[in-house]
Amino acid sequence: MIDSVSLQWLCTVAFAAIGAYYVARLLRAPGSERVSNAAHLAMCAAMILMVWPWGMDVPALPQQVVFGLATVWFLVLAVRATPAGHLGWRVAHGQHAILMAAMVWMLATMPASMAGHGSSTNMPGMNMPMSGSGMPTYQTVITVAVGIYCLASALGFVARRTSANVVCQGAMSAGMGALLFVMV
Repeated sequence: MIDSVSLQWLCTVAFAAIGAYYVARLLRAPGSERVSNAAHLAMCAAMILMVWPWGMDVPALPQQVVFGLATVWFLVLAVRATPAGHLGWRVAHGQHAILMAAMVWMLATMPASMAGHGSSTNMPGMNMPMSGSGMPTYQTVITVAVGIYCLASALGFVARRTSANVVCQGAMSAGMGALLFVMV
């Protein structure tokens, strides 16, 4: 997905470091928090796959299922009662749900973005205008909007406080936003 080997390694090291953080959290976490940490760890692994050309050979459907389930998990956490009904917890879980859904979107649209770079013709048998990436224009618009959300989300995570957890979540959001923009 990324052409520069230097950037591929930079992203790999960053996502692996964040993944190591979530491994440590996963080992210490009580009960249901393990599911959340496992979802973040899976996202780190998927993001590493996405930056390398051979990552496209990994089947997308199982990843989409995992991140679809993670989306539902975080939606349930956002809706159910949290510590003292604290709004901040609901917002954070809602934000995680959106980012997990963004992973599903990225996995679903990546093949179209990789096919036909520079093409501005319609897909055979389909009457949809194409963006320069090979994606239909509506997919490009959604991808850009989700990318903007991810970058804004990264700023939101970091602006709240500077705990290791928040910094890792912000870095993952920024990385996802960057990879979404690479797709267009």
